[in-house]
Amino acid sequence: MRTQRLLTHVGIVAVMMLLMALVNAPATIAKGMVNPQSLAIDDQHGHLFMTDSANTVTEYDARTGGALRSFALGGTPLYPISVAVLPPARRLYVGSRLSDVLSPGRLSVVDTITGHVLRAIPTGPNPERMVLDQRTGRVAVLCSGVPGASAGTVLIVDTQRDVLLETVHIRDYLQVAVLDEGAGRLFIGGQHGVYMLDAGNGRLLRTLPLPAKGASELAVDPQVHRVYMAGGNQVLTLNSRSGTVLGTMTLGHGTYVSALAVDSAAGHLLVTSYNQTSMAGTLSIVNATNGTLLHQAGVGVLPTAVAVLPALDRAIVINNAFTADPGSRIFGTGELRIVQASTGRALVTLEASAVSVVVSQRTSRAYLTDANQLLTIVDVRTGKVLA
Repeated sequence: MRTQRLLTHVGIVAVMMLLMALVNAPATIAKGMVNPQSLAIDDQHGHLFMTDSANTVTEYDARTGGALRSFALGGTPLYPISVAVLPPARRLYVGSRLSDVLSPGRLSVVDTITGHVLRAIPTGPNPERMVLDQRTGRVAVLCSGVPGASAGTVLIVDTQRDVLLETVHIRDYLQVAVLDEGAGRLFIGGQHGVYMLDAGNGRLLRTLPLPAKGASELAVDPQVHRVYMAGGNQVLTLNSRSGTVLGTMTLGHGTYVSALAVDSAAGHLLVTSYNQTSMAGTLSIVNATNGTLLHQAGVGVLPTAVAVLPALDRAIVINNAFTADPGSRIFGTGELRIVQASTGRALVTLEASAVSVVVSQRTSRAYLTDANQLLTIVDVRTGKVLA
């Protein structure tokens, strides 16, 4: 195993989709950009988009990491917190909240050729997640709401006309979302339930049983139409067409599942978890069909995210820190680990600070940003920092 020192800033993880970062030989983020929030990659055209809390989006060259331009979202001061890109249409969708988290948010539709905002669509409070359905030309915007103050909402937007088709109100604090395009089903995880929606029109089809301690993570395998739902120390397997529970896997007492990823090519589910006393982290590699545990490996302290590159038999695991005292106070920086996806064997470890990450399956690169406004590109194949 090879270790490279990158940065000594303690990381924080912001969710979706995967939200992480790492720093070494960094490319500097555009002047005036503060507190980067989220990333989206346009693999088709080789561009990377990053939002920040200064009401702007900055576009980068995905090959070099160089900043190309920044464009303002305009209007009332906004705090962008989610972003998704639709390459064929050259459209960017940016979810923003106001400084008052109880106030309605906004979805900005941006032309990525001109940088102009084409349309602004009002949303519920805190549009924190977005899921693109390229099969039906829809984008689902998950507005989490505010616990005890406002319900969550899911907006279904037609990406061909950029118009709002449906608003679904769910009396829950909404946290995560995944889509099975082939099954036409959208799954939303909240504090009190998991909700199965028709991905085309947003109609609520079923409210599903929760793991023992609520649903905090979701992952989908669209090839076999399975959804994996984690909460506490449990992982439930669902049929994504019907919502039927197919099986339950329970990890050790005092364990908390922190992230899930599916390796469809190998038929594996990758599960990161940590001990709630020591914060020691584990990567478990599980047979996705029958729940059999195949391999386990330590992954530092407090793992927060995992992503898989099946073609390379590689996975990326992010943790927030790598040492902790007996009182569970976290010390040191976090890490980005590149491991063998089939066994969990560590290949490269990079000391890292975590805010946001996107992984390109096409180029086998990870794009990461940290709280100090620095962008890094890592070649997952070699573990080398490219920019």
